[in-house]
Amino acid sequence: MAEEQKPKFPPPRDRKLSSGACLGLDITAFENARRKSLATPLQLQVQALKDGNLEEGRPSSQVMKRRASMPASKEEAEAQAKAKPQPMPSFRDSMRNKARETFLRKRKTNSASRISVDKDPELYPGRDLLPETVKALDIPTALDIFQYHDRVRAHGNTGLLDRRTFSEMLFAIARGKEYMTTEWCDAIFNALDYEQTGVLDQDQFLGWAFNSLNNYFSDVRRRFHIVKEPDLRELLTGLGATPGSGFSQQFLISKEEFWFVVETCSIKLSRKACEELHERLDLDKTGSLELTEFLNWVYPGRELHQLQQKLDSLRRQISDDSDEDNGVAEDGYKPPKRPIWEMLSKNAVVLEFTIAQAYQPKIKHLKDMLLEKFQQLIVDLVVVIDPTLKHSCSRVVAKVGRGMVLWDATSMTPYRDDPFESKVATAAWLKKYVMDFMPDAIGAANVAVLKRRKREMKMMRGASRQPAGLGSRPRAGS
Repeated sequence: MAEEQKPKFPPPRDRKLSSGACLGLDITAFENARRKSLATPLQLQVQALKDGNLEEGRPSSQVMKRRASMPASKEEAEAQAKAKPQPMPSFRDSMRNKARETFLRKRKTNSASRISVDKDPELYPGRDLLPETVKALDIPTALDIFQYHDRVRAHGNTGLLDRRTFSEMLFAIARGKEYMTTEWCDAIFNALDYEQTGVLDQDQFLGWAFNSLNNYFSDVRRRFHIVKEPDLRELLTGLGATPGSGFSQQFLISKEEFWFVVETCSIKLSRKACEELHERLDLDKTGSLELTEFLNWVYPGRELHQLQQKLDSLRRQISDDSDEDNGVAEDGYKPPKRPIWEMLSKNAVVLEFTIAQAYQPKIKHLKDMLLEKFQQLIVDLVVVIDPTLKHSCSRVVAKVGRGMVLWDATSMTPYRDDPFESKVATAAWLKKYVMDFMPDAIGAANVAVLKRRKREMKMMRGASRQPAGLGSRPRAGS
């Protein structure tokens, strides 16, 4: 006997539709009509875009009115745009436009001829390409390797390595310790050659090897060197930059004004890179930069040159022919182009000495010698006492970048002279590193000397202008 089939009932949703169909209703059409009646005009436009019909969901009168107002040609559209009343620009915008027009007219150029923005400067170019064998280098070894390939492979002490010699140096560093390829060397060279000169100098190599900021600073400075100081001052004056407080009344540059200068002068920086640079240079975190400090940073040596000019003018006023305190002289000294000990903030460069307990007086003498020679030098000597040592110094590390080892007695004593055998040798050894790696150590010392001399000469000029009997003049009527 065949099994009795049970009736199958539809699910609840189908029952609802079936009951609506029994009443003669189209449930789908009903839901669409209800949704349209409750939708806002913006929702209708969005739905029309989804359906591919922009004008669906609008009243026919609005559609016809919009079609009638549309221009028939491009010329008619431009005529309508000119005839339409433009909003009145603000006073700030008027000053901005006037300053830009004046600056560009004097430079005989226009905004259409600007050079396109190239790649923004990187904080640590080539950092992700750093081989482990390069990370293991100390400063003396890195200098020896670079100078060897410059002297032998590049046929002369040029201080520069081309692409081929740079690759040979990296292969020599990694030989037997790390697998190196030509493609890897080319990628490193391209990252460091941000000036696109086809050669790399010693400071570029050391800055990359030890994660210093010198390559970033150098890349930013070369972009600003197309602007001269008088042009920049005139541009900010026309813009109406805020004068700072105090006697000097220096201009304070905000982020917006900084970007205005960068954009108007066709400096190759994007808006993002410009704002990041402003934040990095704003050491006090006040939201503004002093124009004089910014120019001194962009043009190293500017402050010293201006001080020398002011001193010469003061000497002529008071008839002073003495050569007292004219500054520190160092024969053959040239400040480094990309100093690897340049810091972003005003913090001192920390040199950490690991020494024996009995060696502390010699370190104090070394610090006094540095402060006497380089009066405005921002260097701090930190001492770490190693109880296992009986005498001398075992290790010196500069706390810059990832740490630069200047001396390690364990690894360097077999093939290097100990710089801590005498006070004279130690002073000469440290002085060489300071002069080679600090940003113009001699110039900084001369700035301090000339500032002190300038204050003294101003006091002398004030005393010479004061009448002789000013304090003992008789009163009227006596």
